[in-house]
Amino acid sequence: MLLNALLDHRIIFVGGKGGVGKTTIAAAIALAVADQGRTGLVVSTDPAHSLGDIFGEPIGATEKLLDRGLWGLEIDPDDKPALLLFSLG
Repeated sequence: MLLNALLDHRIIFVGGKGGVGKTTIAAAIALAVADQGRTGLVVSTDPAHSLGDIFGEPIGATEKLLDRGLWGLEIDPDDKPALLLFSLG
């Protein structure tokens, strides 16, 4: 019920303190979006790049297809040009 209400939104941000599972929750939500046949992009700004660990493959600073309809992107939060390009994209 809560997941369905959450998935009604076009943009979903997951935030919180370190170590609480933000990346895991974001990945689960992204998979749920893709399971509905929608297109989704999951973006991580965590310097540890653990999003790639969750999906079992490196993702990096360019959009990468992870599953049907699901793309991933890992942005270095200290890379200002990359953040600017992403915001303009």
